Amino acid sequence: MRFFYFLILIILAFTTGYYSKKFNIPASFHSWLKNSNTKIDHTKVKHIFSKDYIDFDLLTEEVRLFVNTNSIRRDKKDNFNENDSNKTLEMMINFYSKKGPPPALSCSARALVMQRILQILDYKSRIVNLFSENSGSHTLLEILNPKTKKWILEDPDYNISYKFLGKEEKISLADVIIHSVDKYIPCREKECQWSFADNLKVYSGAALYFNFDHSPIILINQKKIKANAVLKWDNKKRDIATYVNDIWGQNITNAVSIIFN
Repeated sequence: MRFFYFLILIILAFTTGYYSKKFNIPASFHSWLKNSNTKIDHTKVKHIFSKDYIDFDLLTEEVRLFVNTNSIRRDKKDNFNENDSNKTLEMMINFYSKKGPPPALSCSARALVMQRILQILDYKSRIVNLFSENSGSHTLLEILNPKTKKWILEDPDYNISYKFLGKEEKISLADVIIHSVDKYIPCREKECQWSFADNLKVYSGAALYFNFDHSPIILINQKKIKANAVLKWDNKKRDIATYVNDIWGQNITNAVSIIFN
């Protein structure tokens, strides 16, 4: 009888794990947690950005600017969950309407709330991270242009996007990693200059695409940072792949590394 109960427990454990991955239960739970505390009025968001009257490039500029100017950079922990993007968006709308203070947010929280706005406006985006060997990581957002089917990189924390020198089109996360920093430049509205984000030059050698619906993907340009380099800011002194797998990889599978030499 004990063997029978043990066998049932094994089957249940296997079945739970299988269907958890198959139906993306961790992702659904994460999404529920992130947006569960507050309900947001979508009509307010759509009214602010007038989606039907502006093109994709202008819209992404407006959303990025809104997030940056209606929040402040966090210098201490606040008494609310900054990853509740509905709550932070509500606070931004209240500040925009002169009804309350702006939320103090980290780079990752600013990227999350920008993603939430774009989701309401029916645009696809994904959270991405840039890594430095010495200075930690930085969180940004990639957005899919529905017409060109190309991804563009937006940074609501520094209120910038990137363009190749002498070009008008915004570039992607992969472009930032693959190319030398003297080939592209940070831009804000119609101005482009490295003074907007000079300290981000060190975040150009390695990056992470992370979504719950697939394995994490790491891009590394070994001309900028070695794949086996120890992250000096990490208390456990791990390399990038080990760091990513320890923190995020167990959600689905270990990360896939794409290395350029």
